[in-house]
Amino acid sequence: MLLQQQGLTDAEIAAELGISRNQVHVQRHHAVRELRERLQRFIRSGHQPTRRAGRAG
Repeated sequence: MLLQQQGLTDAEIAAELGISRNQVHVQRHHAVRELRERLQRFIRSGHQPTRRAGRAG
């Protein structure tokens, strides 16, 4: 996520890390999901995202 904050594109991040652009997306998705889980107790009720139907998680 740090490379993204620095303004790099997914292609640039992938090249820097030596992975595919798809893997950049997958790793970002997992990182965001983990952050949400860890920060959930700090989010007021009513401000938490609802889960989408058909998505495991």
